[in-house]
Amino acid sequence: LIASRAAAVVACILILWISNSLPYHATAFAVPALVVLFRCLRENDHSPASPQFSAKVVVAAFFGESTFLLLGGYTMSAAISRCELEVFAANALRYRLGHSPKKFLLAVMILACIISAILSNSTAAVLCVAVLEPCLARSDHDSKFAKSLLLGLALACNVGGMLSPIASMQNIISVSTLADADITISFGQWILFAAPIGILSTICSWAILSFFPGSVKPNDVLVVPGPPLQMNDSAFISVLSLTKNNNLKLKA
Repeated sequence: LIASRAAAVVACILILWISNSLPYHATAFAVPALVVLFRCLRENDHSPASPQFSAKVVVAAFFGESTFLLLGGYTMSAAISRCELEVFAANALRYRLGHSPKKFLLAVMILACIISAILSNSTAAVLCVAVLEPCLARSDHDSKFAKSLLLGLALACNVGGMLSPIASMQNIISVSTLADADITISFGQWILFAAPIGILSTICSWAILSFFPGSVKPNDVLVVPGPPLQMNDSAFISVLSLTKNNNLKLKA
């Protein structure tokens, strides 16, 4: 009987999602209420759980640490996108490395890895594609540089997806499963273990794209294509110019 109730709740949620009768987030928030209302959980003696017990279990699972960890990553992603920080970072990279497409490719891959580790690899891919769109739009249809950028971005986001517990949904599920087994892995421990592997994998991927025979070597352009740098990027360019001038003065 309890299994039938649970199956009915699943069918109800699927119908709401497929029919789009309610917004997706509203349907998701309806799951805890339906589980408690139809008493889909069991007590230790396999009898239907009371509404009070079901509410505690469902709310604890629905608003667990992993859920808030994921929501925190999406919140940071929205803030970064709102402030267009990734656009400023891309223009700064093009200002400093625009004369060397291979170095620009490596910098983009490293940036994608960092964003993947801080936010999530799916979010990082969306942000970086939006950043690279001006470069891709001004490249030839069969440009090797454009192909290497997209392949490098995909590889870097995949590698970055294992660098932190919030970098991908699989990591969050793994942390939650280990926590249920009383095995705790901290954020720092995960990064210390995964960072060397991620750095080595990113460099190897870049080397294969740039130098190995048979790969899409980004050697068909001398400078990174793109629109002229806008006045909105003057702050970044000013800081970079001042840093460069100070370094020259110190060397002198």
